[in-house]
Amino acid sequence: MLTKKEKEEVVKNLTKKINESKGIFLTNIVGLDSEETLKMRKQLTEVNASIVVSRNTLIQRAAQGTACESFLKDLQGANALAFSKDDATAVAKILSNFGKIFNFVTLEKGFVEGQIVESSKLQMIAQLPSRNEMLGLLLATMMAPVSALARILHSISVQKQGE
Repeated sequence: MLTKKEKEEVVKNLTKKINESKGIFLTNIVGLDSEETLKMRKQLTEVNASIVVSRNTLIQRAAQGTACESFLKDLQGANALAFSKDDATAVAKILSNFGKIFNFVTLEKGFVEGQIVESSKLQMIAQLPSRNEMLGLLLATMMAPVSALARILHSISVQKQGE
């Protein structure tokens, strides 16, 4: 049992995470063993995210006065919150993948860019490429004309040298 001071510290830390996050995901990880939980935490850390398991009352206290207060208002059962500081899509993808492997891991709902997002839409978001993948596609698309021009100029140069 936590003391009052410990509870206040938990609320303070949760409030900080809530305010710093671009995306917050409500999930259930009850049933994951410690090894699998560690794998999930490691994957989340790699994308600048974290996951916290706490009592619903402490989560709700931490959310008071924040933009996501209504999102975390009526929590019931065992919950965990995943916080994304950068790429919400990557976090949704990680949680969704764990849900595919372990049926008891659920992605309940999310709070992304000030909007509450239901589970079905989160599953669609999880299918999107991550931010880095999208940047790579954009760069490849932008470089294609330059690469084509370079190949043409090179072939003209080779052709002229052969004459």
